[in-house]
Amino acid sequence: MSLDRISPLFPDFSDEDVASSQPGGLPPELLRMARRRVAQLSGFVLLFSTLGSLLFLPLIKGVVDQSRFPQAFYLMMASIIGASLILFFLSRTQKISAQSLLDLALGYEVILAFTTALTRHSIPWDQEISRDWSEVAVWIIVFSVVIPNTPGKCLLAASLAGLTDPLGLLISVAYGNPMPSAEFLGHLFGPTFFAVILASVLSRMIYRMGRDIQQARQLGSYRLIEQIGKGGMGEVWLAQHQMLARPAAIKVISRPENRVQPAPSSREMIRRFQREAKATASLESEHTIRLFDFGTTSEGAFYYAMEYLNGLNLREFMSRFGPFPVERALHIIDQICDSLQEAHELGLIHRDIKPANIFLCKKGTKFDFAKVLDFGLVRDTVKEGPDDTRLTAAGRIPGTPAFLAPEMAIGNQAIDGRADIYSVGCVAYWMVSGELVFESDSPLKTVLQHVNEKPVPLSQRSESDVSPEFESVVHRCLAKDPADRPQSASELAEMLEAVPLKTVWTQERASRWWRTHLPEKSSPNP
Repeated sequence: MSLDRISPLFPDFSDEDVASSQPGGLPPELLRMARRRVAQLSGFVLLFSTLGSLLFLPLIKGVVDQSRFPQAFYLMMASIIGASLILFFLSRTQKISAQSLLDLALGYEVILAFTTALTRHSIPWDQEISRDWSEVAVWIIVFSVVIPNTPGKCLLAASLAGLTDPLGLLISVAYGNPMPSAEFLGHLFGPTFFAVILASVLSRMIYRMGRDIQQARQLGSYRLIEQIGKGGMGEVWLAQHQMLARPAAIKVISRPENRVQPAPSSREMIRRFQREAKATASLESEHTIRLFDFGTTSEGAFYYAMEYLNGLNLREFMSRFGPFPVERALHIIDQICDSLQEAHELGLIHRDIKPANIFLCKKGTKFDFAKVLDFGLVRDTVKEGPDDTRLTAAGRIPGTPAFLAPEMAIGNQAIDGRADIYSVGCVAYWMVSGELVFESDSPLKTVLQHVNEKPVPLSQRSESDVSPEFESVVHRCLAKDPADRPQSASELAEMLEAVPLKTVWTQERASRWWRTHLPEKSSPNP
């Protein structure tokens, strides 16, 4: 699994929203959905009240005329439409924090309860059919379920909304409506005050559920915010460091199950995970994804905390913008080689180099900055023996069929860095041509093609001008025999540097391209 979809744009959860989540405040899980919930409720009320004023008010004009103060109906419609419109637009902007928006929504609850109560009690008693569950009571309950907030604030707003019911009656009496009997008052307001109690209970339950979710989504010093990727081995989450307010990408790796061979003990799995994580953390190349932290959950799953990147992976780039020019592909491959050379010197083999694991972003002042991802599943050739258990799915050959080296396809245990070189060749071929080296209707056939078939010359599949020198280097990487490939990532980088180019991919060109095609990702990383 790779970090396929890391994006900084989460409109339901801004940095201010994160900051407003303090101890004793609304849980982040509830705060995250605040804008969407407020927009949905205010939008629905706005639509319903607007249609009501246009379609239904003329039908009940007779009732309005018999009211003690018919202007209450028009006041109600104007107040509801105006308040709903303001709240809806506030929910669609980031100029106000989520917690402030929720606090304004509490005032919205009281305003709509008051206008509803005022209209309700303006109708003469002899025109009334029922005084059971009033519109005010229903509104209080619905609001407490849809719009989250802290229990204290919810109780205060619900109580004020409930008090608008007798206040509406007093105003109605002041305008000449007779005061009902004491017995009828209990029947009149009982459901409303019961709704206040029920709303308080429901809001407290929702608040506690949010807290429980928050605790369940806590990994070490990181709070999980948004799932941004999912694969067969686990999930990737956008997370926030509790103390540093630093965003990170958390990869949670599920505990291996249903292996053909008996699974190792939990202690052995944790030991191996820690060893691989420490090896990954030791990589210092600026083109390797940085590992901040690692650990295990109470359920036995493993997780990595990695740096958060603002950009796209190569697969997404190709999907949106098509094949790369040769000079740009060379620029990116050179950075990949820098990452792999260090890993290989330490005896770490990536084993899954593919477009989804190569990420392009803006880093500092540099554009088209490449990062090699998913070093969490490397193989340590120095410390591992052929029978060592690795963190891979049961019964599966590690790697991706379209980018798999032949020696890995046949299950050769004596693989080294040259397997990654083959995968880099597959990536280079794909970047320039837009076509996979081998592609068939099944993964097994693709794997067999890597083992047995000769690839079509790159120049025959690319629409751009591919020089013989570049084509030669790519096909050297795709040699079936590892001895015929470049013997190291640094050797591959030297071969690519010797390729003559008509134009060079410079930082000026890269900057211009990003600001034109991806302006939203051209700002500094968060």
